[in-house]
Amino acid sequence: MNAAKHAFHAAAALLLLAAAGIAQAQSPGHPCAATEDPEARLACYDAAFPPVASAAGLDDAKREQARRDFGLSTVQKREMASEGERDATPERIEAIVASVSRRGNGQRLVTLDNEQIWLITEVTEKGQLKAGDAVVVRRGVVGNFLMRTPGRVTLRVRRVL
Repeated sequence: MNAAKHAFHAAAALLLLAAAGIAQAQSPGHPCAATEDPEARLACYDAAFPPVASAAGLDDAKREQARRDFGLSTVQKREMASEGERDATPERIEAIVASVSRRGNGQRLVTLDNEQIWLITEVTEKGQLKAGDAVVVRRGVVGNFLMRTPGRVTLRVRRVL
């Protein structure tokens, strides 16, 4: 029985690989590849895929910021941030619940009207939520987040999407 299962899986894998190879061989590629003249082909590719000039500088800036922030708590980073940076990261948001679904393990997923999805990390029946409820999500003490329900119940949440 096990040998038959393994043989079936091996055959299925080979068929998938063969199908992928055939599809790749039939793929015409990029239109620029058909251009005969090397300079014209290069110009075609340059036009199709322009260089991203600022990405390298952004990565360097992020790396430098990460080095400066290493070892700091979220609270310390916030205190050291400029006024403009502090205003850019809100302490809380207010939103309307669009839907609530339940995972197999009992945890609830809450989708808000701003398209954010939050997971209630504790399995509890406290803080019942339904579509149309107004909630407030705020920052907790150690980088976690808390959702306050209309019934004034505060639940630990984590942003999923």
